[in-house]
Amino acid sequence: MIDQRGSEGKRNRSAPVGVRKGARAQRSNVSSTSMLHFQHRFILEDGYDGAVLEISADDGATWQDVGNSYKSTRVPVNPNGSPFARGTLFWSGNSNGFQMVTVNLGGMTAPLGQPLYAGKSVLVRWRLGCNAANLTPAEGWWLDEISLTDSGTFETVCDGTPACGTTDLTENRTPRLTVLEQNRPNPMNPATTIHYAVAPEDAGHVRLTIYNVAGRVVRRLVDSWQEEGAYRVTWNGIDATGTRVASGLYIYELQVGTLRLTRKLAVLQ
Repeated sequence: MIDQRGSEGKRNRSAPVGVRKGARAQRSNVSSTSMLHFQHRFILEDGYDGAVLEISADDGATWQDVGNSYKSTRVPVNPNGSPFARGTLFWSGNSNGFQMVTVNLGGMTAPLGQPLYAGKSVLVRWRLGCNAANLTPAEGWWLDEISLTDSGTFETVCDGTPACGTTDLTENRTPRLTVLEQNRPNPMNPATTIHYAVAPEDAGHVRLTIYNVAGRVVRRLVDSWQEEGAYRVTWNGIDATGTRVASGLYIYELQVGTLRLTRKLAVLQ
């Protein structure tokens, strides 16, 4: 799993033409069901400055643009004034706030149908390119809530029926990072499961808490000492008083020492 805690890619306005800056996640395993999720916001000179998502399956020796998987519709209009070649798909312009991006890394295949990344250890990077002009105020690229699901700490298995389930892989597996995954299903009705992992250096007192949008505690699901490992908790939509919560948006937070990871979930009753 990837845990990118508040990463931010910003433009260096004094940089020469062709500068590239960005963020890179730690090496992660990709399964056939792995999905890359992240939130991002960008304010970039439209058609000149842009941002791309790239992946490497050879420890960074070579990188491949993920391309159409992130549904970019921009191309540079002037190859002499942009660090990207003409025709490169990238994010550019103004996103008008944060947007969620989902990339099906596990499902990507070559022309003959063989998996590109499933079963491999990969690196993923977010690369920002800009020219030397300063034509867009407050320019930058902001990344948040990055996660790679089903990356080895958990495995999705099917028994031949249409429904699949998720099981813990506890034997001979130690999480490399403390992470909080998106609950499934989401929206929930009437229950949902939250997966998280505690890295060896973070073993200690763990709290997993549900909050409403006003910041009030709805239910504390975990409040105990936990060793390193992968965990899952099911919430049935009942608050601390034994009352079923109303439909709406809620926040759940994993607290391990000074580390706090949060995600959103929706309840539909």
